[in-house]
Amino acid sequence: MTKASVARALRVQRSYVTMLIHGDRTPHIRTLESMRALEKTLRAGGNPEGPAEEDTELNRIFNQLRMLEQNDRPKFEAVRQVVDSMAQQASAGAGSSSKPAGAASKLLKKAAASVRKPVLK
Repeated sequence: MTKASVARALRVQRSYVTMLIHGDRTPHIRTLESMRALEKTLRAGGNPEGPAEEDTELNRIFNQLRMLEQNDRPKFEAVRQVVDSMAQQASAGAGSSSKPAGAASKLLKKAAASVRKPVLK
């Protein structure tokens, strides 16, 4: 892989990748997590240019939910109930869904599963 493709996959600047390689910088925990995900993707024979748009959106939603869970538990519980309700409605109408609606339903199911996880500590 080129430094540029690694930078795109990690969503960082190419110069930052060079500094990491030369030991001039220590990666942030998020960068390490991205590196781990990139390694898994490469080992599985996946696309090193980054996750699919749906995965990126799911990660964004999951991070927002995690922050809400840690900082405002009552709002998190309200969001959890809304997501559960929407996921149930999407499942009920799955028989007549179009491709975009099916993708939205899949995303909702993943979000619902993430809000059902135990409290993060």
